[in-house]
Amino acid sequence: MKNIFKERRTLPIYGGRKKIINTIKSNATTIIIGETGCGKTTQVPQYIWESKLLKRSKNKSLSPSRCMVGITQPRRVAAITLSNRVAEEMNSGVGELVGYSIRFDDRTSKKTRVKFMTDGILLREAMLDPLLSQYRIIVLDEAHERTVNTDILLALLKRIQKKRFEIAKKHDELNKSNTNNKDQKEELKSKTNQTKLKQEKENKKGKGTKKGKENKNKNENENENENENENEKEKTETNFGELKIVVMSATLDADQFSEYFNFAPVLYVSGRQHPIDLYYLPEPEPDYLDTVLTCILQCHLLEKEGGDILAFLTGQEEIEMAKKLLKRRARNLPISARPLEVRTLFSALHPDKQMRAFGPTKQQDARKVILSTNIAETSVTITGVRIVVDSGLVKQKARDSKAGIDRLEIVEISKESARQRMGRAGRENTGKCFRIYTEDYYHSMKETRIPEIQRTEMADILLKLIALGIPNIFELDLIDKPKVSAVRAGLKLLLRLKALNKKMQLTSLGDTMSKFPCHPMLASVLIKSAELGCLSDILTVVSLLSVQSIFFTPRGKREKVNEIKSYFASEFGDHITYLNVFETWAREGRSKKWCTENFINWRSMRRVILIRQQLQDYCVQFSLMKEEECLNLDEMRSIFNKISGNISKDKRVEAIRKTFCYGFFTNYAELQTDKTYKTSSGKIVKIHPSSVLSQIKPPSVIFNELVKTKNDYIRDVMSVRRSWVDEAVPNFLN
Repeated sequence: MKNIFKERRTLPIYGGRKKIINTIKSNATTIIIGETGCGKTTQVPQYIWESKLLKRSKNKSLSPSRCMVGITQPRRVAAITLSNRVAEEMNSGVGELVGYSIRFDDRTSKKTRVKFMTDGILLREAMLDPLLSQYRIIVLDEAHERTVNTDILLALLKRIQKKRFEIAKKHDELNKSNTNNKDQKEELKSKTNQTKLKQEKENKKGKGTKKGKENKNKNENENENENENENEKEKTETNFGELKIVVMSATLDADQFSEYFNFAPVLYVSGRQHPIDLYYLPEPEPDYLDTVLTCILQCHLLEKEGGDILAFLTGQEEIEMAKKLLKRRARNLPISARPLEVRTLFSALHPDKQMRAFGPTKQQDARKVILSTNIAETSVTITGVRIVVDSGLVKQKARDSKAGIDRLEIVEISKESARQRMGRAGRENTGKCFRIYTEDYYHSMKETRIPEIQRTEMADILLKLIALGIPNIFELDLIDKPKVSAVRAGLKLLLRLKALNKKMQLTSLGDTMSKFPCHPMLASVLIKSAELGCLSDILTVVSLLSVQSIFFTPRGKREKVNEIKSYFASEFGDHITYLNVFETWAREGRSKKWCTENFINWRSMRRVILIRQQLQDYCVQFSLMKEEECLNLDEMRSIFNKISGNISKDKRVEAIRKTFCYGFFTNYAELQTDKTYKTSSGKIVKIHPSSVLSQIKPPSVIFNELVKTKNDYIRDVMSVRRSWVDEAVPNFLN
């Protein structure tokens, strides 16, 4: 602990500790611009705790609450790693004084006072508790990333802050009024006693009978006023105290955010940024992935004492491919070269595997190469990194207005992101950054990224806002407004899902959908499955779709993996194939050995169980199923043993396929004569090669995701009948 305390004192932010605390104490909102490496993310929550800013107020009008500080992060890996680090520094186990909450994983308790979470989790909490009564302070970290959840949260927190201030002010005025009334009562009581004495004397003389009656009436009126004050106090809303907001970032537009929060004070904290040598390509290269790998190996050979290497790539598939190629090429390195250990980091990776990127190498003298998406740009610090290789690209969601759906596409990063990536090399020592693009290309980049709220579909966020009592998103004081076309498309989808009525009011179905921790399309499928009698199967399929690919392919084993995969493959598509795998695994007693033998990701399967359990709890809560109908771990093996072999020909399959049509009708596509598919909006796409239907080509399908690379591909595909879509949403395809 002494070493940790000493290390904390050496951080650049420590010198501004008192100023930060005093500014937060004195202001409703504080903006902190902290350069990379200053320590803001781990230290500010601790300063808040140590300065007793969360201490219960002596004000008796305040309602008891857990008095927490909540810290939001755009990504779950950041929430987990930061909570682990802060828990260690505060000498707490994760889930005790310090905890975290991400989707389908809550490590908090009644003792928790410092809570890290994704911005989506706080948004869901606001739906259940519109005043966020458990929190005294909310810290919005990495606000510059401008995720749709962050932008909505900024507007909601601004409203909540104002509401809680007004409630606190009313209580203060009421307390002051009650205090004044009490003083007046004492004074009146004293005068009344004097009057009584005088009256008694007068009564003895046979006078003052009429006046005595008047005093009696006056006392009765005073009692009535006192009762009215008590009633007024009961009618006043519960007082949870004022809400303080802290907005933090390394590259935020300070003036814009300060003005947004009524000219809130801005604090600047210098970072511990060591010198970084920057290198550009002299000429553009046609194959950026090959250039990235070549650069990594050259750095490994030439920078013998240069620390670990962090390379930024675009997505899971590219990273996994790069890992295989890098390992293959590393076999040809000179015998004298240091061993090379390759780690990966992307959002779909299981948290346990994500943590490997932060851990030490297995061999003492080995160099670690981390292949990561932009997940490593901010918040998380990977110790030992002194070399960064930047592809200059990122995969992000973009709204395809023609197709009417979101798609993942590879785009160039912003200058802001390029600077963040470069900064990863100078956190601990002098570093080097190799940009796999030219200097002219860098200067042509946009300064900042387009906010997600202006490039993504809006159905999910609109449903949450309507459930919060905000029917018109444009009434919110947003920093940047969404596109009108995207809002219209989102409302149209919610109407078709029957989450809204024709007056754009929330239906009982929509209210239930808004409470599920998933997109309205998946929530619709879950709810409809209860009616069609296949809820248990749908719970499993939805859980399987919520994790990374359950299959993995070791080097040199592709043919063997494809052979095993064909055993589970269903002619009806990927959803049923995943279900076949799950049920076979359950019959085998959820064996880790069986997973290894069949190239199944055991950790992903365990996560499926966890997600399924939580979704099942929601279904019980919303009366979609009874507790006695719930499937527990002990029952799984015996139940699935009754189902022999592959379930593709089982009657259950038709119910599953039909149910998905009620939620994913917008993701419908029909086969064309040239073996491509045309979506319901007229877009031409192909089935992704990883799908079991890529060679079968059924007449009509629905899909979960549209991915753009050289072609537009649809992934997680299942065959359906057009008549089912017509039945689910009449006239939609016409």
